[in-house]
Amino acid sequence: MAVSVRRKAEYVMADCLSGDVVGDMVHVSGEAVLGVYQVTKIDITSGSVDLPLGMIVAKPTTTSCVVQVGGEVLGLYTGLTPGKQLFIDPNSRLSHSVPTHPGSGVKSVHPVAQALSSDALFLRIQVPSVIRA
Repeated sequence: MAVSVRRKAEYVMADCLSGDVVGDMVHVSGEAVLGVYQVTKIDITSGSVDLPLGMIVAKPTTTSCVVQVGGEVLGLYTGLTPGKQLFIDPNSRLSHSVPTHPGSGVKSVHPVAQALSSDALFLRIQVPSVIRA
């Protein structure tokens, strides 16, 4: 008999920007206000190596969001290749493509998940690295 063990998903409530959408990767951008985290999308071209907090998985209001910080994420992304690693792209979304060397400036490389199936991934945020022009 096979044994299946899955890491329970973890969530935090946060204040985000009205333009942030479900599936965006975010980091903590300021002090908590009344116990609620302040987050903004990860910008891999900013030169910052801020550790991502997690992925927006719900937006109850225009400026509040639920951020998943680890575990299995189902149905937010499709067309994934099982077993392949996922990175944050320039739009703060996930991609199988490793960010390329910048023509100028810097880019951060954030390995944050692994595809489990075509529409499921395991969010496991790792330390980012920087590539420079």
